[in-house]
Amino acid sequence: MVPALDRGLLYGDGVFETIRAYRGVIFRLERHLDRLRRSMDGLELDWPFAPSGVLDVLTELLEINGLGATPDGTDPIDARIRITVTGGLSDGQIRLARTGHPTVIMSAGRLTPPSPEEYERGITLATTSFRQPWNSPLARIKTIHRLEYLMAREEARRRGADDGLILDDRGQVAEGTASNIALIRGSTLVTPTLEGPILPGVTREAVLEAAATAGFTVDERIVRPEELQAADEIFATSTSWEILAVRAIDGRPVGGGGRGPATLAIHDAFRRLVTFAIRPSPPVG
Repeated sequence: MVPALDRGLLYGDGVFETIRAYRGVIFRLERHLDRLRRSMDGLELDWPFAPSGVLDVLTELLEINGLGATPDGTDPIDARIRITVTGGLSDGQIRLARTGHPTVIMSAGRLTPPSPEEYERGITLATTSFRQPWNSPLARIKTIHRLEYLMAREEARRRGADDGLILDDRGQVAEGTASNIALIRGSTLVTPTLEGPILPGVTREAVLEAAATAGFTVDERIVRPEELQAADEIFATSTSWEILAVRAIDGRPVGGGGRGPATLAIHDAFRRLVTFAIRPSPPVG
């Protein structure tokens, strides 16, 4: 039960992680927990988990919801897991200091990824009016306060786009409303640096690894908006999408429109990385 005076409800005092399970096997849980811990440290939240307890709880959660792994690993159902941690019950003081225990909520549900046609077609983006400030203490923390991102997405959709592109307050490319952004020029993948005001995506990290194995040079740096116009291909990365091509930004087509060969090659490499990561453990003895 979550009390009505929970600090998450009163102040947006909390953090979260969205994690993907493939056929009942959780992908890169440790990376997500590392980011969750960094987010909690940023808000001075106490870590509420036992060292090895999270995996056991999430495995049971998947099973309870009919999303657990099958013995032969053939179950096609993928799942989205969310871990939310708030500052717990408020004592009435309007301070960051807390006197109670954190509130922890874990949920899991079926994940429906984009269809093959949607992957082939890709999405459209519109540059939004929201600017992510470099000096914001929350820019690099995955907090439960997401209103700017929701407002940016609605602004983009009112303009006929599928999602919004967010620039930072210096006018450089930051991220999507719930994704990281990358562009392709020749055999180089370029993506905004983590030194900027963006979230360090776990899928982003895996995609950069996959791109390197596929023969692409990875360049993490400041990205100017005009570079997007000259890109051969652009794609967005997220836990739910994996890699989704961007076919147009602000009404201007990207490359040939739709998913290009580089995006497809990197996505294939990413899928191989996932397959290797979730493979059944060899029998002991």
